[in-house]
Amino acid sequence: LIVEGTVTRTDSTGRANAANKSGGGIYNDGMLTLTGSTVTGNEAKGGGGIYNESKLDITDSKISDNTAPLGGGGILNKEGTVTLTDSTVRANSANKSGGGNYNDGMLSLTGSTVTGHEAKGDGGIYNASTLHITDSKSSDNTAPLGGGGIVDRVCTVTLSVSLVAANS
Repeated sequence: LIVEGTVTRTDSTGRANAANKSGGGIYNDGMLTLTGSTVTGNEAKGGGGIYNESKLDITDSKISDNTAPLGGGGILNKEGTVTLTDSTVRANSANKSGGGNYNDGMLSLTGSTVTGHEAKGDGGIYNASTLHITDSKSSDNTAPLGGGGIVDRVCTVTLSVSLVAANS
């Protein structure tokens, strides 16, 4: 799915897609809202599940089992805004950084879980810009270069009533 305008998807599934560059499941350069949706089993060089360059709101959804050799196995946010509410980002992988999420924009998680990711570089969540986490959990992520749960590159991170645990 390539989004350049305004799109709302409810109770939808994006599964087993591949892209030569970015956004195996979804490439967003518009305004996208996902509710009750699943993005799973996709692959791309960056943003295996979703590549975002604009505005993306995800509610009550699952982003799982996606891969990206360059980074952002689940979601790669490139200078856009991503809001995850009551959602799960699980079991995604990246050969570089951000097995679950690679953020170079604004990423907000509320009531969400980031778990079970593998990054050969850094982190379940890799942050290179602004990250807000409220009432959420980052757990059981692995990254041999450091920061299995969250890696921040001297940017802005706000954690409120959240758990970062059992990462390696």
